[in-house]
Amino acid sequence: MNAADAILQLIFLIGLRSRLCVVQLLTKPVFKIFASKIFQNRLSCKQYKIIEKGASVVKKALGILGGMGPLATANFMTQVVESTEAQKDQDHLRIYVDCNSQIPARLPPLMGTAGDDPSPAMCESIKKLESIGAEIIAMPCVTAHAFYNKIIGAASVPFLYMPEIVAKACLNNFPKKTAGVLSTVGTAKFRILLDPMGELNVPCIEPSAAEQDEINRLIDEVKVGGDMTKTAADFSKVLDAMIERGVDYFVLGCTELPIIGNYCNEKYVLVDTTLELARAAVAACGGTVKNG
Repeated sequence: MNAADAILQLIFLIGLRSRLCVVQLLTKPVFKIFASKIFQNRLSCKQYKIIEKGASVVKKALGILGGMGPLATANFMTQVVESTEAQKDQDHLRIYVDCNSQIPARLPPLMGTAGDDPSPAMCESIKKLESIGAEIIAMPCVTAHAFYNKIIGAASVPFLYMPEIVAKACLNNFPKKTAGVLSTVGTAKFRILLDPMGELNVPCIEPSAAEQDEINRLIDEVKVGGDMTKTAADFSKVLDAMIERGVDYFVLGCTELPIIGNYCNEKYVLVDTTLELARAAVAACGGTVKNG
């Protein structure tokens, strides 16, 4: 940071606390001598903006590393918009989306079967999003976070870590309650959600082997555009069986599962991992998160 940047940041912070416009502050004798030099080649600086009353930080642009799968990506963007408290279009975030459905499937390499490593394609998406202006990145696919350590090096901007966000939401919203953690077999095998939840001492129950097979099938139904009413009915049978084993609420630990959840009876208490990531993204980018 050079001297002009440091002075501008000081003026900005004083203005924020005093509710004065940056321009008004620059007319004060103590700041006036710096005005010309500070604003030379600085008026387009994306970190600051001048408004008629007060000063506010410009909201950061969100980049969505998507395509895993496409419908889950579309649902996430909808959740971001619906989670934002807004009175006008300009209150929403700027969003860049790379819905790259050509990213190789995540499960085959995780399960040790034939399949290409998806991390190079994911890294390419990160770089594309950054190149067009993304300042915060979110990836609405829980299983893809198994590759987090392989792709985080490609990011030069903050990357929201979905498993930790979900675990903290469970801890805060359902203290001492037992979660039924539903996910892909890869997410379960690599404990992508279970480990962060365990670190926070959140009690968890996993599906049986037969229930996991059924969950895998239902996730595939969403990906191919199956009948969601029937899919939800089959999903409810899994939920009911796990409730009998002591589950208080369910973590929908695959971003296809909230789509099924939309068709389920409201008696089920569901943690929508897509929604939790969306709310975290709005907050991280400087938007106002809608209550409820």
